[in-house]
Amino acid sequence: MTDKVESIWLGRMRNPMRMITIASTAATAFMAAWLIAGQMFFATGIGLKQFLSPTDTPSVLVTMIAGSIAMLSASIYFSDRRGMIEQQPEGFFDIVSLIFARLSMIATAVMKTGSTWSMILWVGQQVQLQQLTTLTQPIS
Repeated sequence: MTDKVESIWLGRMRNPMRMITIASTAATAFMAAWLIAGQMFFATGIGLKQFLSPTDTPSVLVTMIAGSIAMLSASIYFSDRRGMIEQQPEGFFDIVSLIFARLSMIATAVMKTGSTWSMILWVGQQVQLQQLTTLTQPIS
């Protein structure tokens, strides 16, 4: 079967979505390898603090954005293929049910990504507040 035959609802957009998924996954893998190599060989100092507050370090921010795009595009791309155990949609309600099932899976991925980013930003703000409080305390 070709991608066009297997596509449930992306249709012509299946191949562009596939390319986005591959490109963002490759970018994430490259940036992660870059960060690891920088930490191992050049002592760049990228650690947990930079991942908790990614806005301070552009390379960490790009890695996290590419990872988020990879996860969302992969969930959209892989939700478009009919599984081996799924029956061929026969009527209107079968197709509507299938589309809503796929959309709920994608919404779950979006909410997970959003909650992860919210937690990262909240922890990053807490770390920055802790540092600010430590710097402004009088020395005894």
